[in-house]
Amino acid sequence: MHPDFEELLCEIDCLRAHNFEIERGASQQHPLVVAEGALIVIALERFLRIVLGERATGSDTLHNLLEKAASGNDPLLLRDDRTDLMIKLLTTVRNVTLHGNFEQGAANYKHKFPERTSMPEKTVADFLRTSFGNDTAVIYGYLLGLVGTLDPACAREHMDRLPRS
Repeated sequence: MHPDFEELLCEIDCLRAHNFEIERGASQQHPLVVAEGALIVIALERFLRIVLGERATGSDTLHNLLEKAASGNDPLLLRDDRTDLMIKLLTTVRNVTLHGNFEQGAANYKHKFPERTSMPEKTVADFLRTSFGNDTAVIYGYLLGLVGTLDPACAREHMDRLPRS
């Protein structure tokens, strides 16, 4: 993998470990959930730009890159129900993170993903801690799965670093 992409994965691993320690109650520090989500979105976009090469343009958004990766003669992403859900999930997390509109994210989340909302979030903090935090973990697993199709050793190294409960 590219060294800059590897560095992004290492930084995500550090943030995930930090947030996991807080979740377990082993640390009184503040969780960095938004930072983790933002870095995962950046890493995914970087990965897609690397693998798409010249097919990726400077004006492509994450959504466009995902669509390109799922199309063509040799798609990186296989089109199935999960792919469509991941594209929707990724673009939602990206938009909430990029625009900093956590209130709208919390309000709209239940309507966009009723199957993924297990409890009503009353505050932005609840939203970030539950739905948003859980979905960034799902997206990171998805990213490592994509990495594993091209570089199994790299994906395995970062999977091994994932915190375990």
